[in-house]
Amino acid sequence: MYNKNLITIAQQVQARLTESISSERNYTDEAFCDVIEECVVKEMDNTYMSSEDRRQVTDFVFNAARKLDFIQPFLEDDGITEIMINGPENIFVER
Repeated sequence: MYNKNLITIAQQVQARLTESISSERNYTDEAFCDVIEECVVKEMDNTYMSSEDRRQVTDFVFNAARKLDFIQPFLEDDGITEIMINGPENIFVER
């Protein structure tokens, strides 16, 4: 799903996001994505990143913060009929 380089960037963005959000503000999902996108731009300062990679990093950070983290893409895939989780290294997906 995500390559290791994008995961590393996403983790850096998560750290920056923690500094950028206010705990006193109630963010809508759209506003939260906007803040994440701003953090991606700041983190990648003067470094090329394709729009698809930016979207993947934004989705990764959003799913980690607001959804069910790394299994969220499996839940959104209509072709998947079953997800079996037997620990962090043993995730089975049935199509």
